[in-house]
Amino acid sequence: MKPGKMLPWHRQRILLLLGVALLVAAPPLFGYGATPVSPQDARQEFALLSARLRRNPHDVTVLNSLGILYARAGQLNDAIVLWNRALTINPRYIHLYNNLGSALKAQGRVEEAVRVYHAGLAITPSFWIFYNLGLLEKDRGRYREAAQCFRECLRQNPRFEAAAQKLEDLGYVLASQQAGAGIPFKPPTSLENLSLTILERMEGEEGESGEGAAPRPAGAPSDTRRPWRAGGGAELPVTMTVEACAAYLEKMAQGAPTRLVALTFDDGPHPAITPRLLDLLQANGAKGTFFVLGSRAESYPDLLERMAREGHEVGNHSWNHKSLVRQGMAAARADLLRAAATIEAYTNQPCRLVRPPYGHTNAEVREMIHRLGWAHIMWDADSRDWQLSDANQILARTLRKTSPGAVLLFHDIHPGVLRVLPVLLPALRQCGYRFVTVSELIRLQGSRS
Repeated sequence: MKPGKMLPWHRQRILLLLGVALLVAAPPLFGYGATPVSPQDARQEFALLSARLRRNPHDVTVLNSLGILYARAGQLNDAIVLWNRALTINPRYIHLYNNLGSALKAQGRVEEAVRVYHAGLAITPSFWIFYNLGLLEKDRGRYREAAQCFRECLRQNPRFEAAAQKLEDLGYVLASQQAGAGIPFKPPTSLENLSLTILERMEGEEGESGEGAAPRPAGAPSDTRRPWRAGGGAELPVTMTVEACAAYLEKMAQGAPTRLVALTFDDGPHPAITPRLLDLLQANGAKGTFFVLGSRAESYPDLLERMAREGHEVGNHSWNHKSLVRQGMAAARADLLRAAATIEAYTNQPCRLVRPPYGHTNAEVREMIHRLGWAHIMWDADSRDWQLSDANQILARTLRKTSPGAVLLFHDIHPGVLRVLPVLLPALRQCGYRFVTVSELIRLQGSRS
């Protein structure tokens, strides 16, 4: 593909600075974490990406991320400039075709968008591009071509319910309604019958997300039903060294037949913190489960690809951290499906775990999640790393609730996690703990129950 005529790079830098100024002056239009992003947060995120771009003007992943932030701010022309530049550097970076095609479509440049989508599909049969091309063909009345795109989308990702629904809307009979073999479209239901007996619990505390967090819903479960209950009598160490933490953890785990722990990280990915966290996990031979926001996954697809490549699990934390309870079930379901499709597009793995934003849930939310064939996941130990700045305090909160079978909650958009894991990970390993993903914990604990 030949991208459109490029602006000189010095002009692009001017656009970049102008765009930052406009975005910071405007109301928040995108966010991360628990609350809408502030102008200061927006400035920090742009500063991080801009600094990386200054160090390497050919960093395609940064150009892609900046383009997404511009697009969300309504500055599509600037986004298109950045994505076109990135395509001249690496025409095989598939995410650019999807983003550029969608931006051109939004501007009414339909024929250009079609050419961009087809150029991307010539490189790899991305189900996400097939889906967006199908939407475009449907919008311009080419229903047969749209149906073919949705079919191809389902061949690449049989679980993508949105494409199956579009086929139904067009009057096509789905394979699941026909006799004989065909393309299934409903998500697998192997996790559907998970009750609250393994991982669903709340600590009777506030939600996970700090200022503006939703209240704990009435009737939410407060029990912890791990196969192993922590022993009592252990006193927290005064100084949180690896050895002191290991001694405490050993007392908490005495007599346990196996020692498993699941590390989970919410609200990311973050362009600065998540890469350092992944480095730290890799150095310690640890796997984790990242409950990401769909909006942030879209901005940093390279980080999701790295998570999957290095053996981590990626779960669904909604599109933009809005309470599922307060949205209503139809909106909540659409929100989770949108996030799941984005996550699967970048990891090439099924996304079957959901952690409700703020830990805000109720029986209706759980039933909706289970009906989709997914598991509803809470936590045992809340580090409060988003709230506490002192590493000893974060460690103390985490250690109190850490015993075999525990799910530990951290956030990879706050630096606290990077201060405590260099102590906690070797301490856990010294005590014989094995780091597993949440799905592994479900499978291993379930097999013993």
